[in-house]
Amino acid sequence: MREKQMELRGRIQEMPCVIILFAAVNIIVFLLTDFMGDTQSAVFIERCGGMFPPRIYGEGQYWRLLTSCFLHYGADHLTNNMVLLCCIGSRVERLTGHWKTLAIYLLSGLCGSLLSCFTMVYRGEYAVSAGASGAVFGLIGSLLWVVIKNRGNVDGITTKGMVLMVALSLYYGFATIGVDNAGHIGGIVTGFLVTILLYRRRPRNVECQV
Repeated sequence: MREKQMELRGRIQEMPCVIILFAAVNIIVFLLTDFMGDTQSAVFIERCGGMFPPRIYGEGQYWRLLTSCFLHYGADHLTNNMVLLCCIGSRVERLTGHWKTLAIYLLSGLCGSLLSCFTMVYRGEYAVSAGASGAVFGLIGSLLWVVIKNRGNVDGITTKGMVLMVALSLYYGFATIGVDNAGHIGGIVTGFLVTILLYRRRPRNVECQV
């Protein structure tokens, strides 16, 4: 009985529970908003809680910095973010743990929205920003540090491979119109720094068994 309990506990620990939860929340929120209106409309997304600087610094609606991370402009936007979330996030959660992944995701999304807001105010160019990409980029930054901390190779991922992924992801954003690059940069830097503070490398023999 005790062995079965330990086995069950081990399976739960290996499951990316936090990533599954965030993916489910994003999908449910999208289905609800898509049912209520046009998710391709900036006006509708702003009404639902999208990040819009005048609402934040003008009216004190700071909650938008976080709610905007769970809204998406259409099914394609949602799908792209969820694929990356599941692919990158499941690895991060397995390597860092559930609670650390929770902190990395939320802080990266929040700080990504903050940098996006500051950038818009500084430029005087306002837009309604939404999407989980800031948090997802935070997971990419997190995985980059985990690989570096593990001497450039973990789970078959190398430092060069991660640097290339970061570079290509950022390049795609800058080469595409309508992408919140400030949010991506804020997310990836936050994820990297938070992981430096939270992550502790496991012994090689333990890590290979995960």
